[in-house]
Amino acid sequence: MNRLLHGLALLPFMLAGCGILPSARISAGYNQTAVEGDFARGTGGPQDAETAFGVDGPAHGYQARAEAKAGPLHATARLATASTDGRGVLGDGFGSLPAGTTVSSDLDLTDADLAVSLDLFDLGPVRISPGIGFDIYDVDLDVAGAGARERLSETWELPYLFLQGEVDIGPLGAVVDLGWSDIELGGQDMSMLDAAAMLTFEPAAFVEFHAGYRLKSFEGTAGGGPDRRAVDLTTRGFFVGGGFSF
Repeated sequence: MNRLLHGLALLPFMLAGCGILPSARISAGYNQTAVEGDFARGTGGPQDAETAFGVDGPAHGYQARAEAKAGPLHATARLATASTDGRGVLGDGFGSLPAGTTVSSDLDLTDADLAVSLDLFDLGPVRISPGIGFDIYDVDLDVAGAGARERLSETWELPYLFLQGEVDIGPLGAVVDLGWSDIELGGQDMSMLDAAAMLTFEPAAFVEFHAGYRLKSFEGTAGGGPDRRAVDLTTRGFFVGGGFSF
């Protein structure tokens, strides 16, 4: 699974390195995320991320971004991780763990997506490009109680509609990415809203620094009965980093 996630996010890097795409930029950095929402496992109802599991954040991780352009065609790939842990008290059953159990929880989120867009409006410093994308969202919640352990581990894969806007004025720039999906696919019921805004600064040729903010709302359900896995999460936070363009 990790190979697939990293391969998806690094696709434009590889294409640019092979000379297939005439221009590209790559960057990486740090992100900090707050987590809101709930989880459900088995026949128990949804339980709050903070009170039941103690995994509301701040979650820390890394992020990487690659963009490549060939004429009016753009490819944008992103990879972001977030990890946090905590303690809580279950208000309902979670798999084999009964209500009232004090638990220690570890949450790992990995999000990788690739979008392809086409310039609809391009006046040089201002660009608007609609397109489509594919998102892989991996949620891994490990919950340990007295003498028992449960795990909600699910990978959600979904296509989405994509819109990218960019303003580029000299060394300063801004990029906005929007993604939306509501679909039932492969036994999974999923909906997503993803919005990110990023400011960029190029102090010298081929060098770039960036800072931004990303909000993602995701809801997914898979399986049924004792094998039911359900998440309803909103993650939001800032990211900073730097990279190169060529």
